[in-house]
Amino acid sequence: FIAGDGVGPEVAWAARRCVDASGARVEWTDVPAGQEAFGRTGDAFGAAAAAALSRLRLALKAPLESGTGGRGRNPNIVLRELLGVYAAVRHCRSYGGRGSPWEGMDVLVMMQENVSPLSAAGEEPAAETPARRFFDFAFGRAVAAGRRRVTVAHRAASAASVEGRWLRAAEEASRRFPGLSFEDQLAGHVAMQMARAPQRFDVILAAGPAGEILGDLGVGLAGGLGMVPESLQGTEGALFTTVHGTAPKYAGLDRVNPAAMILAAAELLDFIGAPAPATRIRAGLEHVLWSG
Repeated sequence: FIAGDGVGPEVAWAARRCVDASGARVEWTDVPAGQEAFGRTGDAFGAAAAAALSRLRLALKAPLESGTGGRGRNPNIVLRELLGVYAAVRHCRSYGGRGSPWEGMDVLVMMQENVSPLSAAGEEPAAETPARRFFDFAFGRAVAAGRRRVTVAHRAASAASVEGRWLRAAEEASRRFPGLSFEDQLAGHVAMQMARAPQRFDVILAAGPAGEILGDLGVGLAGGLGMVPESLQGTEGALFTTVHGTAPKYAGLDRVNPAAMILAAAELLDFIGAPAPATRIRAGLEHVLWSG
């Protein structure tokens, strides 16, 4: 459990209280990170935090300040490097009441992380490329979530040699998951359709700038930064967090929407095999939103 900076502790503890009230059996380990840790040790993500993460391989993390006045390391980058993050998943869903105007929107946007399109495709044999690892994870995640259709967003029309290889890796992965319907579309066309009718999509996969844009578009359509959780999958573990930042000007005012952090906690429960408590949390949140 990483409480974060700025409004982080407010939203993080809201999420932790929801997990503890849900019936889930979770034993938390509090990990020092962020500005408080930097003030004490000169490192915003020091040896003790790194050791805990390496041992547990799983974290619920509120937003951390990325800058330390030019001193020390960015704890967000350190976290990603320690976990070997290669995929980010944003669950962009419309809930009743206030929030998204799109009734029925429920799409997983999965982005291949920390790669340019060139390194995403790679020069290695197909069985060893980062693309294959990403697509195996993404298709597997889609199946585990009960999804039926995968849309791969690409720019193969303008970058055929690079994104064409990436797309071929997606097509190969689709054959290993025959229960999923597969389609590929140009990224710009996916963005246009999302803006018009996001309910049309089930799972969207993308990399590079296209992934960043489609991921942010999904967040906006779902109601904004306070409504979408993000999970980061790495070779050394998984991280559950929010898309929004620390918003220091709101710290201590109890005004920031904790929904994204609460939903991140529900995603964590799904990941560790506790779907019933996760469902209770989402149902409770939806009830609150419907109540206005």
